[in-house]
Amino acid sequence: MHTFPYTERRFIAQIDGSEQTYLLLLPARLEQADTLVVAFHGHGSHQEQFMTPGIYWDTFGQLTRLMQERNIIYAALEYRGNSWMGPAAEADTQQVIAELRTEFSPQHVLLVGGSMGGTSVLIYAALNPAGLDGVLSLCPATDMEEFYHESLAGPLPALAEAFQSSYGGSPQEVPQAYHLRSSRRHPECLTMPLTIIHGDADALVSVNHSRALVQRLNEIGAPVRYVEIPGGDHDSPVPMTAEEVAALLNRL
Repeated sequence: MHTFPYTERRFIAQIDGSEQTYLLLLPARLEQADTLVVAFHGHGSHQEQFMTPGIYWDTFGQLTRLMQERNIIYAALEYRGNSWMGPAAEADTQQVIAELRTEFSPQHVLLVGGSMGGTSVLIYAALNPAGLDGVLSLCPATDMEEFYHESLAGPLPALAEAFQSSYGGSPQEVPQAYHLRSSRRHPECLTMPLTIIHGDADALVSVNHSRALVQRLNEIGAPVRYVEIPGGDHDSPVPMTAEEVAALLNRL
């Protein structure tokens, strides 16, 4: 199986002084690169997920080859593991994107993620819309208090523990933290081209999360493309990743 010549970069997080990491794959013609794509892994995975060929029907191999073919700077963030884009993960993401902007001067920045990653790109984009030129979100949760309670009652109750750890408590203890990180509550901030894909039979993250956000985005005339996969489960959107990233790139 072909592997890609990415490097692991270490940095000192400005928010707390801890050492953090991300992966970076530079194109062969770096002097011609004008776009940065940043990928966010799912719960239980790590930064290497989006640069690992062969898994998920070779979806990430396809995506990484696309990055090389299109001469794109490609980063995969660890963003504090199972963070669901809590405050520390958000600060790390801000720091990495800012440092890559300074180092390489990309004209465009796109975000992509699935599941926890799909949730996180929406959270980050709603909180930091400036300078983002496109977002691809696969099977996201869009209301974190709602998803907290769904997780407790569903197949993955341990997710609720991750929310508490990352957000500083339960929705009862820190309601504002959950409100702030619920993209559905801030549709007016999602002003960049946005693609959301969800299977309508997803047993882990209900399709209602995407439907509710898309309805609000449509109400305000936001530039959202929504694909709902009939009978699709939680993994069904994943094989569409490379083609949908390519579609966003074509809109730049």
